[in-house]
Amino acid sequence: MKRTYIQMTKAGIMALALVFVIFTSCTEKEPVIPSYTVAFSFSPTNPEAGDAVTFTNATQGGGSEYAWDFGDGGTSAEENPTHTFTAAGTYTVTLMVDNYPELTASKDVVVGDPAAVISYNPATVEAGTAITFSATVYNPDSETVTYAWDFGANATVDDATAASPVAIFTAPGDVTVTLTATVGSATQVGSTTVSVQSQLAKTLIFTSMDANAQATSGSLFYKKLFDGFEEDSVNMNVPTNAHPLTLRVRSNRVYVFDPGDGITYTTDPAAVDG
Repeated sequence: MKRTYIQMTKAGIMALALVFVIFTSCTEKEPVIPSYTVAFSFSPTNPEAGDAVTFTNATQGGGSEYAWDFGDGGTSAEENPTHTFTAAGTYTVTLMVDNYPELTASKDVVVGDPAAVISYNPATVEAGTAITFSATVYNPDSETVTYAWDFGANATVDDATAASPVAIFTAPGDVTVTLTATVGSATQVGSTTVSVQSQLAKTLIFTSMDANAQATSGSLFYKKLFDGFEEDSVNMNVPTNAHPLTLRVRSNRVYVFDPGDGITYTTDPAAVDG
């Protein structure tokens, strides 16, 4: 049997290898990228430093693995993560689904400077009543905080530089309370509108007195008994002698005989307001 030998040059071997590589590469399947529509949302849309921001995956078409990059060094593999930005700035947040770089979505999150949040107690504010104020400031590094409160012109305050000052408003109306808190070298400003109501003060009715605390001829007076500030007594222009049907003054006391349905009263001496 005659054998035939084929002698190949070096160039021929290289050419054959190249053909083999091309053939095998053409026969391998290209990876199929899913046709997902990657998207997400976040809340709040205008966060401040220190706020917890919730990111919600809104990818359509599928997805089971999630890679979040929050632009500040933080990452997450949760589908709907929560992240806190510790400083103001603009951060590009990126979501990649199922490890496909082609399946990504990005959004810029603008984080504002933190603001001091003011609270007070009691919640119902009456003129002449002591109200305790406090504030929550963003202080992740436990730095020294200084306070500067402004309660407006119609208020008295025990210490406007305290963390929890006590203020008394002397007139009803809407009042803007402002706090400037300095945390380390940064400043946080907060404000709130306080609706000050007229105080439902008890009323003292009395007759005019002489130096010996005896009733003298003249008029009845009334005086509002406020907590925290004084109001002048008012002459009712009602003489202190006997009155028909409804009112009589005797022994420094005022007696009401027929108050009618429009006046509430009590016979309990411990419950009367003056």
